[in-house]
Amino acid sequence: MRVLPAPSGPFGIGTVTRHLVDENRRELLGPPANGGAPRELMLQVWYPTEPRGELPEETCTRYVDDPALLTPLARLMNLPETAFAHLGFMRTHAVPDAPPLDASAMPVLVFSHGRCGFRGHNTALVEELTSNGFVVATIDHTYAACGVQMPDGRRVMFDERLLPPWPRGETTGPIDDFGNESVQFLAQDVTFVIDELQRINSERTDDPLWARLDMSKVGVFGVSMGGFLAAEASVSDPRIQATLAMDVYMTPRVVDKGVRQPMMWITRDAGTMCLEGWSRADIDLTHETMRSVYERLPGAGYIVRIPGMYHVDFSDGRLLSPLLEERGISGTFPLRRTLGVVADYTLALFNQHLRDTPSRLLGVLQSNDPDVLFERRDDESDLGLATSDEQPLSARA
Repeated sequence: MRVLPAPSGPFGIGTVTRHLVDENRRELLGPPANGGAPRELMLQVWYPTEPRGELPEETCTRYVDDPALLTPLARLMNLPETAFAHLGFMRTHAVPDAPPLDASAMPVLVFSHGRCGFRGHNTALVEELTSNGFVVATIDHTYAACGVQMPDGRRVMFDERLLPPWPRGETTGPIDDFGNESVQFLAQDVTFVIDELQRINSERTDDPLWARLDMSKVGVFGVSMGGFLAAEASVSDPRIQATLAMDVYMTPRVVDKGVRQPMMWITRDAGTMCLEGWSRADIDLTHETMRSVYERLPGAGYIVRIPGMYHVDFSDGRLLSPLLEERGISGTFPLRRTLGVVADYTLALFNQHLRDTPSRLLGVLQSNDPDVLFERRDDESDLGLATSDEQPLSARA
């Protein structure tokens, strides 16, 4: 079955999965016995192919290979452990190991998932980006993901030491040593993935992505924990040219050091967070740390707030199970509009700052969409002169 919306871009989608080993880092998370082992990650790369039209579902990769790995996520959401069992039958629009588009300058995006999430929980957005010409690398952060299947058959499950309240800012108490170390450790996964993509692109091998990537055009994005990991990596890695964080606070290190790249936040208003049940302290932490970093950006910055969206709505969540809506876990903003608005602003950010394609969506002082609250800080370019012919997905939804 296929419930993901068809991506709107002109290209087909291919995908490959890679097992990566970082010999320069010893494992920090998981059982104590892992401490001497090198850090391992699973990476899925989504890349444009020649246009293919509608494909039979059986030719496309599964949404997840083993739904049992999502059991910790179901528990965290207070859902039955079998809530996501059907996802093993769900198909994406990507063909495994398909020949990539014959192009040598495809910009690269790296995606970081939420705490106890998985690399595929924003597949609808990833496919939209890929169909519009981006290569997207989605990381399974081992031990921070709900579960990861290694090529040798090992199942690496979520490290429950990473459950809330880890990590928090000073508003709700200090981050302990484990929290500080874990944030930095997980953010290094993003930098390591960029290193590996750079290596694949430059070393003459039989890898289908060799010489296809434009590693001078790299962006990062993430949801929840993945959002602050994207920001953390952006503080340290000058190769990152644009950053998107969705519905998350900024860590003390990011607030202290600031971000140099153009950055966007997509979140919602305090009232919606309150309706969802967030504490006043967490609401203040999210908005105050976001605004602190935003107001000190040296260049372009954007804040997009969408009242009515709940935390899970920033992922594929509502596409995956009707239980989320039935139990009040998802918000009131219409599903297709949710997917469209998030995709519109994500594409606008990366098109403008990785492809130098001005965006009308980012060139206004306030959104023309009455359901979206928009703010921007200008860089040297005059965004008001944007002439893009983009057709927002949200308008078509």
